[in-house]
Amino acid sequence: MRDRARCRRPPVGCGAGLESLPLSAPSGNGGSYSVTAVFTNALNLPAQAKVKLDGVDIGVVDAISAKDFTARVTMSIRDDVPLSTGSTAELRSATPLGDLFVAIHTDPKQTGSAARLRGGDTIPLASTSAGATVEELLSSAAVLVNGGVVRNVTTLLNGAGRAVGGRGDNVATLLHESSALITRLNARSAQIKTALDNTSDLTTTLSQRQNTLDQALAAAAPAMTTIAENRDQIADLTDSVARITRQLQRFPSVQAPTLAA
Repeated sequence: MRDRARCRRPPVGCGAGLESLPLSAPSGNGGSYSVTAVFTNALNLPAQAKVKLDGVDIGVVDAISAKDFTARVTMSIRDDVPLSTGSTAELRSATPLGDLFVAIHTDPKQTGSAARLRGGDTIPLASTSAGATVEELLSSAAVLVNGGVVRNVTTLLNGAGRAVGGRGDNVATLLHESSALITRLNARSAQIKTALDNTSDLTTTLSQRQNTLDQALAAAAPAMTTIAENRDQIADLTDSVARITRQLQRFPSVQAPTLAA
């Protein structure tokens, strides 16, 4: 009868959601100090949520309040866990639809002598980040499925299949031959390096003897000029030698008589 009396209001029944169930506070020894972190929103962050540093429980969320259109999360941190002033806070979830917790990150650039957060200090909004809400996760999943991403991936794969014209064995052969070529080149890398070194040495030698080559070309210039000016006479002489050669080919061969033994 006592339970029925409790269920008279509200008239819809005694249904209760998971958000109405309080979380158990993590056990800890010793005292604690209070630190407040300012977030853009603390949606789905329950009371008595855990505060973790590198995955280790270091405190709990005491209270959540709103001020200046931001969420101010007050946390109790164990006295044996000092936090530096450059620490950041992030709302995270262990599972996609699980309860949020506050993850504290220390500044890796700060030394052990850096200033520490004290009771009543605040981690500013610029050093915090809010976790993704359940609605955002479901919305992203809906966009992934219904927004054409999966369909585009399927179209891409089908297009790749049509591009090879059903000749996937040829593609496999091409990949195998390419792998074999790279293997041979890798095996002969020493020879290739030697050839490149020799080419570099030859280039260096030619560069060092540039003056000698210039002088040789300069000395050959008059001869080339003379040949160019007399190319017609040289061509006529060549034709004449060719005609004489053809005339000589018409005469029978003159052989010495064979003496009888």
